Amino acid sequence: MILQKLPFNPNVIDLKAEVSKVIGLFTAPKTLSQEIIKGLWAELFIIESSSDPLYLLKSWHITPTDKYDFNDGNSLVEVKATSGPIREHTFSIEQLHPSDGVELIIASVFVVKSPMGTSIIDLIDKISNKIDDVEILIRIREIVCQTIGTHIDEVAKIFFDYNYSSSSKKFFDYRDIPKIALCDVPNGVSSVHFRSNLMEIEDVDVNSSSDVLYKAL
Repeated sequence: MILQKLPFNPNVIDLKAEVSKVIGLFTAPKTLSQEIIKGLWAELFIIESSSDPLYLLKSWHITPTDKYDFNDGNSLVEVKATSGPIREHTFSIEQLHPSDGVELIIASVFVVKSPMGTSIIDLIDKISNKIDDVEILIRIREIVCQTIGTHIDEVAKIFFDYNYSSSSKKFFDYRDIPKIALCDVPNGVSSVHFRSNLMEIEDVDVNSSSDVLYKAL
């Protein structure tokens, strides 16, 4: 895919940039937590099961440490995964307090392991079958490798129940989610995180939205 992306006579700068990306794929964290694997699977699941995977991929975060998972410049989507049985997620206080005028939807999905389920690699293959944009296909792999590094063999052996996730997928307006107000955080306190229970909250119908990003979900 990289060869397809490069021009017929690439210059040194273009070659260096692409080779540097390849080298970066082999810089792996020493350990990879189950939460990271579960979170990445949930993001790829949201993309694969969406009505417009290409638009979501174009809006997908540049690095795994970005505050929100999807951002098209107008709206935001944050994906949260839980193993259940309660629809409860951890948020940073900043995540539920976006900038004024910015819309934010929380995508919530139950992700449980299954010996006959779907792996991250399987989801990448499913998404790739729906996309013919080489740039985007490369970007998927770059983001995944930034997250899992060289742990691909480990990740390929972890499977989750696709059907259960499909039946549990819901979307919520961030305004409805229980949260800590910014004004209640004492001066000098930072990195505030909390868990919110979404079981009693009514979900929203993204299909009825006029927003491009939300309709793509």
